Amino acid sequence: MGASTADPRPVAPPVSPSSVLARASRLGGRLCAAVLILGCAPRPAGADDTFRAAIQQAMRDNPTISIDDQRQALAKAQMRGAIDAFMPTVAIVGERIIDSKIRYKPDIPVPTTGVDTTARREPNITGIQATLPLFDGFKRWNDLQATIKKVDAGRYLSVEARQQALLETITAYLTVVRDRGIVESRRRQVAAVSAIAGHTAVSFDTQDATRSEVATSRSRVEAARAALDQAQAALAASEIEYARIVGAKPGRMTPPPPPDVFLPRDVETLRRQLREESPRLAASRLNAQAARYEVKSAYADFAPRVDLQFTHGLQSGTAPGFDSTLDTTVKVVARVPIYTPGTFPRLEAARVASKRAEYQIVDTERRSLSSAEARFTERKGLISALERARKRLSTIREAVEARKIEQQAGFGTVIGRLDAESEAAEAAISVQNLSFEADRAGWEIAAALARIGDTPGATRIADAAAPRK
Repeated sequence: MGASTADPRPVAPPVSPSSVLARASRLGGRLCAAVLILGCAPRPAGADDTFRAAIQQAMRDNPTISIDDQRQALAKAQMRGAIDAFMPTVAIVGERIIDSKIRYKPDIPVPTTGVDTTARREPNITGIQATLPLFDGFKRWNDLQATIKKVDAGRYLSVEARQQALLETITAYLTVVRDRGIVESRRRQVAAVSAIAGHTAVSFDTQDATRSEVATSRSRVEAARAALDQAQAALAASEIEYARIVGAKPGRMTPPPPPDVFLPRDVETLRRQLREESPRLAASRLNAQAARYEVKSAYADFAPRVDLQFTHGLQSGTAPGFDSTLDTTVKVVARVPIYTPGTFPRLEAARVASKRAEYQIVDTERRSLSSAEARFTERKGLISALERARKRLSTIREAVEARKIEQQAGFGTVIGRLDAESEAAEAAISVQNLSFEADRAGWEIAAALARIGDTPGATRIADAAAPRK
């Protein structure tokens, strides 16, 4: 297929304060269910770790959120600087002339009688000067609009940063719960095969079991212990990661709530909601608008500049007849730029940045939609597989009991019972892994839609996404 020659850059829809507020209201409305589940109550002393307490602990003094807060503080400081650019510049002025000589045409001799007031040189000046910009090609206005858009985009980026911090915490919590479940399954497996190995050894002494059955049972015990050691190592690693994210070691944990309440019903709804409510997409659109204002600001460097200037100062050394003069002047100063070094490169850089921001909208939207759609589809498959895995676990547990009864009746084999115990352990671990993957995929989709509830003391989505007052 031939490459299309059409410009792939979309026309970013304008994001007005009213549309930002409307989007924030939709996000806040859907946040109610999240707050009911994730709203963090005060944690009493000595209480067990819970899902809500882990969220609260992780969001307190989170370095990722602190970094994002400083980024937003920088954007706000730049916006205040753009506002201050409309104020007059006031300075104390001091000029000391090193060399100056004034000549007159025609060159008539200066009279020497009376007071000589003819200026011979530029004066030395000491005073105060105030300059108020009147016109600059709307450069200050465009700079202000660009910073306002960046601050509004930063509010959405703050929502995104908090969602990712919450997702990281939830993933660490789910990982510890999963690994603990796997360790418990491995321990049950070790206990079961150890009991079988002990019973087989006794049966061998009474010649009711063969040497190969004894050796096989011992081998299965070592294999189960090795798997337990590996599961315990994985649990220790996940607990270390949990402590890094949350800031406290995990205690007793309760299973987390499922993320179903935050998720759309189908893929089409997911795509529509992502386009409307994704903070990442909203931030990219606002950054593109800011880049367009910066292009206009760069064009303003070619425009004339008009300033109103007030000067009040003491002038000295101009004429032999005066020691000094007090000058108070109000004037309009116009400057038409002909050539300023760096103006054209700055304009080109602003235009390239604007084009890049437009392409970033396309890239961000495609990545967000494809990633969320893939995880949504994958989660449906994981849920189906989880249901089958649970049925399999229930069936294999019945088989374990049947194998035990058969062996006690004398027509079952040790190998058959060992195989059943191993399969039961693997089935239980499969349930743990599938449950973890399904929940993690759901929480990732919820984070992409900015629907994970925040904690007390942190900025809510509706507040974070609201436009600047």
